[in-house]
Amino acid sequence: MKVSFRCKLHDRMAGDGILVRCPVCGKDAVVRNNEENAWSLQCNHCALYRKRDLVERLYAARITCEKCGCRSFESVKNFWHKPPKQIEATCRYCGHRQLADVQDGGYTYYDPLEGLELYLQGWYRGHRVWAYNRRHLGELIAFIEAEDRPHARLPAFMKMAKNRKGLLRVLKRLQQLD
Repeated sequence: MKVSFRCKLHDRMAGDGILVRCPVCGKDAVVRNNEENAWSLQCNHCALYRKRDLVERLYAARITCEKCGCRSFESVKNFWHKPPKQIEATCRYCGHRQLADVQDGGYTYYDPLEGLELYLQGWYRGHRVWAYNRRHLGELIAFIEAEDRPHARLPAFMKMAKNRKGLLRVLKRLQQLD
């Protein structure tokens, strides 16, 4: 049996989503790419729902201090709407506060998981074993069980025949999580 193994974060988000540990209740929650350039975090246990853009505009204010003449810039982030034309910026060298013009700095990309812990993870001989979702977990199990393994970008310990039984035990345990 040939097993195809493909693992890209945004492919996982578009399909079944990524199972993460809910920051509120600690149970499983799903991160999904719902629409173009947006993701959502949803927990069915505690009704948590958050939505955020994957791509946001980055704005910056370039400053030439009126007091000491030093140049620096201050980034302006997390604007869900149009940013202000000017901000009050502080010189990093002398601490003088002054108004500075805000300029468009292009796009910046944010990590959709933002440090959330994956829900389907365990340990095998000092190595972290994880899966993005149940489908990914099934693919990992199929890969490890397969006699004729395709080339895959996996850690070496997962490809070694001597680790098959132990890895399968860990992955099957992850499969039992609710």
